[in-house]
Amino acid sequence: MQVLRCTKGRTPVYIAPKRSAELETELIFGQCFRPLRILRGYVEGEVVPLLPQDGYPNDSFTQGEGEPMSRGFVREKDIAVNLQPASHKITALQASVFTKANIKSQIKMRLPFGARLSVLTNKDSFVKIARGQYIHSRHIAPINDYVDDFTAAAERHMGLPYIWGGVSSDGLDCSGLVQSALWAAGRACPRNSGDQEKYLGRALDRHAPLQRGDLIFWPGHVGIMQDAARLLHANAFHMCTASEPLSQAAARIKKSDGPIRSIKRL
Repeated sequence: MQVLRCTKGRTPVYIAPKRSAELETELIFGQCFRPLRILRGYVEGEVVPLLPQDGYPNDSFTQGEGEPMSRGFVREKDIAVNLQPASHKITALQASVFTKANIKSQIKMRLPFGARLSVLTNKDSFVKIARGQYIHSRHIAPINDYVDDFTAAAERHMGLPYIWGGVSSDGLDCSGLVQSALWAAGRACPRNSGDQEKYLGRALDRHAPLQRGDLIFWPGHVGIMQDAARLLHANAFHMCTASEPLSQAAARIKKSDGPIRSIKRL
């Protein structure tokens, strides 16, 4: 079966083939999905990470030895075959897709940060991505244009809603924030916090001085250090992506989930 692409701004990846099932993760526009079988209007398959090689639908991606890719069920109507390689990505938190190369024209949908697209032509300050679909050129960049500071990419999500299973600028969870930020920096990253703890970076001594970009892990939770003292994390306490002193977060999380389990440096 051919690799498919998400055709919606974002679409859920469920753990079972029904809309009432728990969310495993999400696909965002242009992201590839490797199908395994079709079942009652759903496609079961694997989520292909957002890295340069994902621009080519027939690639054989290896995230890293032993590293898992997310797997689940996507509504068949939300994905389709698209053999055109993705050439660009969305760099704004939200980018409007217009029906004409004019900011006053109708908006068809909005694409989240990191979405992949194929630019067909350029017209004035717009790019055409499909028939009757235009995006302002200020909201895109070449697919291999990476940020230098993944923490800065994560900080752009400050205040966005906490959504279990979310990975987009419509809302995300703790590991979705880490994954989205690392993908923006061109770094492979597993989907859930347990695998991120296992595969990302090197472990630090619990008393080592912290620095920007260090990852702090609890059971079932992860956050990113903004500096030696402040933690950025998408969390269900604030119900958004929030910044707070690590000491404050650690004391609160210890009561519910336990103490810090590990610290990793990329």
